[in-house]
Amino acid sequence: MNQLLHMILGISLAALVAGTADAQQKQNWDRSPGKVHKGPVPAQASKYAAVQDVLNRSSFLQSPEGYDVMEAALADLDEKSGIYKGSLVIGLPLFFREPNGALSRQAEYEHVVVAFNNPTALLALNAGVYRQETEKLGLPLFFTAKDTLAYLVSITDGVRVGKGVDRPGNDAFGHHFFVLNPSGRSVFVPVPEEKYIRLCIGKWRMDEEEEMRKLAENEGYLRKMASDKNQQRFISEYQEAGKRMQERIDLDESRLKAAEQKLGLMTAKVRNAPAIDDEALTGFKTLQPQALYMFNPDFYDRTLPKSAIQLMVIWDPATLAGIRFRESDAFMEKNFFDKLDFKALSDLMNK
Repeated sequence: MNQLLHMILGISLAALVAGTADAQQKQNWDRSPGKVHKGPVPAQASKYAAVQDVLNRSSFLQSPEGYDVMEAALADLDEKSGIYKGSLVIGLPLFFREPNGALSRQAEYEHVVVAFNNPTALLALNAGVYRQETEKLGLPLFFTAKDTLAYLVSITDGVRVGKGVDRPGNDAFGHHFFVLNPSGRSVFVPVPEEKYIRLCIGKWRMDEEEEMRKLAENEGYLRKMASDKNQQRFISEYQEAGKRMQERIDLDESRLKAAEQKLGLMTAKVRNAPAIDDEALTGFKTLQPQALYMFNPDFYDRTLPKSAIQLMVIWDPATLAGIRFRESDAFMEKNFFDKLDFKALSDLMNK
């Protein structure tokens, strides 16, 4: 499952698998008419309301039967990009009959999620490499090609629409998604060699500082042992540990000097060349060298209003437990997604 959806829905996989999945198999679904419950749309996300209007043209949402429609919108200004990012969430709680005949509605239910200006929607759950190091160093998130969700682009309603699934080869249990990116700019770009070297330098410096802290602590223990007869038998052990710490400090220092020298000698062309994650250089354990990517810092057109929708990703509502809406792989595609007006949605973007 995509990490953005996991964050938005806030649902526990264990709870769903153990509870909701089993309960849904036993429930007696009811086809009573439902209602549309619209939540407020933040003022800074007024364009989301227009997207909501396009989606709501579908009879699937206008005249729900056997489920309610719960709509809510979220928006926040991203400090790094200066662009509003957000989402439109459409919940679809099904109706069912209790054993006593009373009509009830699901407490945990599926959602259609529309993500705006958030490339995280195109990353797999827990995507990213060296997350702790890059965050501490103020570097962008680095990830590999395997962390990104692949999709095919075709022409639908006269516009380019990307279509994919977050579990390739397992469509029945995966979330299908649709991508609108009218500008055609790449969402992801290779990590430049310079940023990669700065990651290496930063990591080795952090490693060196940590080893120096441990070495100082070790030396403190040795001083205490020297005056404690009961502890003196451990002195040689701590001395050996101190030697290993110093060796690691020396290694980090030599790596730092080599990397800093390499950085200083880099031409502009080499600085901007795509980086390859190589254990021989970084000391990170990798199964094999692999290219690194990051979000395209030039993806957004900053001449447009901050609230302009420049990237839209629409996710279908497969549950975490793998049971799709109405227990049918094709239900949403036939009744909702096949009828989406991608041209109308695209016309709302980049304005």
